[in-house]
Amino acid sequence: MPNVRHLLVRTLVLLVLPIASFAFGLRGASGPRENDAAAESRLGEAVRRGELPSWDPERSTGVALAALSSPGAWDPVRAPRYLAPPGRAGACSDLLALILAGFGAWSLLARRATSARSCCFAAWTVQGGAWLVLRMHGPAALDAAAWMPWACWAVDGVRRGARGSAFALVLATAFAFVAGDLVAGAIVAAGALLYAAVGARFELSVAMRALLACALGFAAAAVQWWPALAARDNVVFAVTKTSAEEPSAALLDALRHAAGDGRVLQLCEGTEAQLALAAHGIAELAPARGPADRRAVELLRRADPAGASEDGGWRLAHASFVNHRVLDLLRVSAIVTRSPIENPRLTLVHFGDGAFVYGRAGALPLVRVVPAELVRVGGDVAVLGLLAAGGLDPSKTAVASTEDALPESASRAPFVPGELLVRRSASDRIDVEVRGSSGGWLVFQERFSDGWKAAIDGADAEFVRVDHACRALCLKPGDSIVRTKYEPLALRLGAALSIAALLVAFALAAREERARSR
Repeated sequence: MPNVRHLLVRTLVLLVLPIASFAFGLRGASGPRENDAAAESRLGEAVRRGELPSWDPERSTGVALAALSSPGAWDPVRAPRYLAPPGRAGACSDLLALILAGFGAWSLLARRATSARSCCFAAWTVQGGAWLVLRMHGPAALDAAAWMPWACWAVDGVRRGARGSAFALVLATAFAFVAGDLVAGAIVAAGALLYAAVGARFELSVAMRALLACALGFAAAAVQWWPALAARDNVVFAVTKTSAEEPSAALLDALRHAAGDGRVLQLCEGTEAQLALAAHGIAELAPARGPADRRAVELLRRADPAGASEDGGWRLAHASFVNHRVLDLLRVSAIVTRSPIENPRLTLVHFGDGAFVYGRAGALPLVRVVPAELVRVGGDVAVLGLLAAGGLDPSKTAVASTEDALPESASRAPFVPGELLVRRSASDRIDVEVRGSSGGWLVFQERFSDGWKAAIDGADAEFVRVDHACRALCLKPGDSIVRTKYEPLALRLGAALSIAALLVAFALAAREERARSR
């Protein structure tokens, strides 16, 4: 009974600071994590449907979901995103992280026979420091730092010969890296190793066991860091120097209505502040903050150099670019601006809250069929130049590089695109039923990535890159059923390494337990 009472008192004490710190978020206000609320909400909804999505079609022209637009997708501290509504999920995750850090600090000092009063104040100090880390550096760093006390607690157990301590150190290190911030995870691992060296008075056996456990923990987190590192080369991270302005609910509804299944661009002339649209599930081609397709940004910067931003991204800086065919290619179907503009391709659908929302005609559909005779030019630079010139109609053809090997289309009949029935059954799946086509190329107006796999009538098919940023399949004449899915190799390899590392750690722990029982 005393142990139960002690646990109850400790739980109540360690809830005081987190609840006091995040009461505003639990009431529904947006917390620091809500910058990624849209991506995390979509991930949570998919998981509740029994799916495990890996692609986010709402960010730019498509971004690897678990690796980039929702970092730390496998982090247990972020589990509330699967249960809580988007407006409260961030605050609940922050609360859980602070509770975890406080319990870790208390447990570490209690193992070292420190008084309960000292444990209490030490835990509060850790929680208060973690709260400041959250405010200054972001949730991924907080999630990783929350595992530092537990890693040191496990190291102390290794030094004392406590059962399961080495395996606990593997898990604590793995969760620190899984949080999505490799630097913070490395700091946790380095801190645990330093504590092992100093706390064990540089006893070699303890230091070596701690080093092995941290290495296995890093390998066990490969399901997070491997896909993230593999995807970074194809992504530009834009970070505005000024804070983005929160849009009203009416403005968001108008944007969703105007964009349909297309994308939104913001016209920001001079020093006008951008709106925080991506955080609310708006499919924005060039978001003010977060990941965007590198090839799409290259195309925009080449077509309109005036829109290039200092952070490496791009934004619509002048209304004269509204008619450019590159925007048709990238499926821009809505424009939002702070002042009225006149253009025959724009239709005003909303005015209010200091913003004008226009529907834009001419955006291409998600999937289209073009003739077998693609426009071929030499190299990416030539492709960019041809598309940026704006003289090519993207609704009638596509451009490919002569440096890329393309399968030969079997179509020789007069071109008939046929009828397309397109269904996105999940964020990382697009299925197309083709009826009565003369064949050619089935072009998907989303980012080309090696992770996309396809099957046409049950036979494997290979995507090729067209229009610099899009992907296409060679389509035979007649009717076809096309099924596509995003399955990146890096995610499978990372998951395999994670499972292998955990199995090795479990085998070593079982071996140690058998040796102890003899």
